[in-house]
Amino acid sequence: MAWESLATAVGAWDWGTVPEWFAAVGTVGAVGAALIANRINARERADAARERREAAEDRNRFRRIQEEEAAERRQELARQVSFTFTAVALRDEFGEPTNEVGLDLKIVNHGPSPISHVQIFFGEVTYYARPLDDLRTIPPNGEVTWGTRNQDHFRDRPRLKLYFRDARGTHWITDLAGYLWEHEDIGREPRSRSTPP
Repeated sequence: MAWESLATAVGAWDWGTVPEWFAAVGTVGAVGAALIANRINARERADAARERREAAEDRNRFRRIQEEEAAERRQELARQVSFTFTAVALRDEFGEPTNEVGLDLKIVNHGPSPISHVQIFFGEVTYYARPLDDLRTIPPNGEVTWGTRNQDHFRDRPRLKLYFRDARGTHWITDLAGYLWEHEDIGREPRSRSTPP
């Protein structure tokens, strides 16, 4: 009896038409497809974010490697090129001391390759600054001594800078304190020693 009343109740329901069934199944399918598409899209976004993170890490790693290589190159070059000076009390033609001081600069290239475009500057190194001297090229394991009388602007410790280009074509500046830094090309070729200023 229970079955008969159940069958009567089920038979009394309106099961709808075929288009309504298609609409219902389509709605369920659309919701399912949207959920699947959302899941796939979320996975793709996560993959893209991971790839961006990995690319940023690779860029940072590459930048660190370049900075380390540049630091190693600076250290190597700092050991390779030395720029020192000695102050000497000058004497007149009778051997008596004068109030002037002579500076003897010694530039030594300890490295296996020559340094070129060697120029000595007082103060800032720019295109417009006139070098005190152009030494052109110092060969491997070569040295150059350069001397001058102390001038008013030298004061206690001369602010001389040595500008040069290494074998790789990188331009550098070093000072008497031993600091070395990379510098842009000042765009001037050293003058020949026979060329007037």
